[in-house]
Order: sequence, then structure tokens, then C-alpha cells
Amino acid sequence: MTYALEMLYTYLGESLFYFTMHRMKIGIVTHYSANNMGAILQCFALQEALKELQPGALVKVLDFRRKERLHRPLYADVYKYKAKGSLAPLKGLAHIYYAFRQRMKSGVSHTQEFIDKYLDLEEVSLTEDKFLDVSGKGFNVLVAGSDQIWADWSIQPYFLLGCSSYVDCKIAYAPSLGNIKSLSDRAVSMLSTAISEFDYISCREEDGCDFISKMASIHCPCVPDPTFLLTRNQWRNIAKKPEKAPVRDFVFHCRPIRGKWVE
Repeated sequence: MTYALEMLYTYLGESLFYFTMHRMKIGIVTHYSANNMGAILQCFALQEALKELQPGALVKVLDFRRKERLHRPLYADVYKYKAKGSLAPLKGLAHIYYAFRQRMKSGVSHTQEFIDKYLDLEEVSLTEDKFLDVSGKGFNVLVAGSDQIWADWSIQPYFLLGCSSYVDCKIAYAPSLGNIKSLSDRAVSMLSTAISEFDYISCREEDGCDFISKMASIHCPCVPDPTFLLTRNQWRNIAKKPEKAPVRDFVFHCRPIRGKWVE
């Protein structure tokens, strides 16, 4: 067991121990259908980590966007793209060209291909108030996270595990609040109301932990992103060799903070 998985066991072990006497059914609620591999990989990692943590448990990703996901038009991968600066038009055109090329080449986006192959989905519906309708589904535990499900642009009742029926245990593992300063009054109100309904709660970033700890007067631990819960070999087992691998040494440059260098 990796160190990160040991942390997950320490954090979730107590909450899941109650259900070990019979087969447990765990539902994951997170971003899982975006045209964004980072979002999908964190969902996959949490799914696999929970399976390893609780052998024999039935772990499902709640598919509450099935119709939208399966019937997304060809242009859906590009219409939300936004670029800034003097080169914005060229960047936008390049993005559109690449997205259309990928979709036309495979008939389905690379993200959708991964979802179909590796995510264990179970379709659920949403109520008019955007609550999860899990009645009759048999879920003992719901886990919210990870990714920016609690950021201002993303937060919804279903990401706060709002349900139309009772669930035994609600857990938040490594959700992100994004930019804390951008949280609207609506988002803060939703968080403050829903947090008391969680049995265990954590965050992915320290500022999110501090915010929730002060808001709810609770201890909110900072835990690793689910992608760190899997071993190198687990990732290698699903890795796909690129068609055009670099033939020379190269430098990979990533700027996770827009417009700023990370020391």
C-alpha cells in the first residue's frame, strides 16, 4: 500500500468500517465527463483507490449527465474555449482545428474513449432542484471529490451530495474550492448549509481547508489529489504509447498558475 493510499485509509477507514460486514456500494460524485483528461483521471484514480481500500465493495461513478455526454454535438468540445491576449484569435482557431481533427479521426473524443473503457458508471437522474435521485440504487456511501466541484463556477447541490433520499454516509475527499476570493455569497451559503450533513470532510488545498475549518468550526484535513493514490505501475498499466513519441530529449514546461511562473 502506498503512503498516499495509507492516508486515504486513515481518513476513510473509520467511516467505511461500519459497512464491512456486508457488501458496500459506494458512489463517486465529481467531474467525470468533461473534455479534460485531468478531471477524468482524478475520477478514475479515486474509483480504483476505493476498490483497493475496500475489496469486494461495489464502486460506481454516478452518471448524472448521461444524455448530455452521449449526445454531445461535434462542436461541444470547442465552443467554451476562451483565449486572451493579442494571439487569442489564432489560439482559438488552433484549438478548434485540433478538437475537430480528434473527433473526426476517432468518431469520439479521446476523453469519451477513456470514460467508456475505464470508468464504472451508473446512471442516476437529477431532480428539478439539482439534487441526486439515488432512491432504489442501494448506495451506502457517497463520496464527493476531487477536482474543483466546490469552486464558484461549478458548485451545485449534487456536488454537495444533496439527495432526494437518505444515504448512510457522506464523505468529501479532496474537493477544491478553486479561488477562494471568487466565491460568491450563493456558493458560501450553499457550503455552510451542506457541510453539516457530511460525516467526514477534507480539501485538496490548504486555503480551502482553512476556509471550511473557520466556517464550520471543524477540523478539515488537507489530503492529496486522488491521482497520487495510485502507484506508478498502476498508471503504466493504462498508459497508451503516443503514436508520435519524441525522438530526442525534450523539456516539459507547465504553468499551472496563469500568467505567473511557479518557483
